[in-house]
Amino acid sequence: SGQCHYESLDWRGCRYLALHFHDLSGPVTVKAVRFVEMVYPFENRGDFRCSDATLTRLWRICRDTAHAAIKDHPTDCGREQALWVSDLDVHLRAITACFGAVQPMVKAMRQVFRVMHDDGVVPVPGPVGIGYGRTEQELPWSGPPLEIAIILRDIYWYNNDPELVRMALRK
Repeated sequence: SGQCHYESLDWRGCRYLALHFHDLSGPVTVKAVRFVEMVYPFENRGDFRCSDATLTRLWRICRDTAHAAIKDHPTDCGREQALWVSDLDVHLRAITACFGAVQPMVKAMRQVFRVMHDDGVVPVPGPVGIGYGRTEQELPWSGPPLEIAIILRDIYWYNNDPELVRMALRK
């Protein structure tokens, strides 16, 4: 009996919420459910509209998903909340189309170069290396050099700043 409060210590992402109650001896009254949203402060700059309402809505759902997946850098999902190098090019294309900004991507690539091993392997899920030592288990998941080069090229196309390329060459 009495009031109960719950706040998750991890980031959670959701579109729908289901509350399940069990083994109760009396009625339950839900007075409030609140979400604390933490996302990058983008401005919506891109949009898509067409005569097919489903396609228009689908594009907006994708935009909202891209927005929800960027904290101070891109994360892959609410479950891992990790930055995967292999996802960065897709994130880059999505956020530049929707928001016209590359700052979270620049931060992500700086993180990649800070943790990259001398032989070019990036710890995974990266760049944090959660639970992975420098073993054969890590190598198949490392960020491929060509993918990193494509991401750098695309960031440069958007912001015309060669600093990340210089950082990569120093690595």
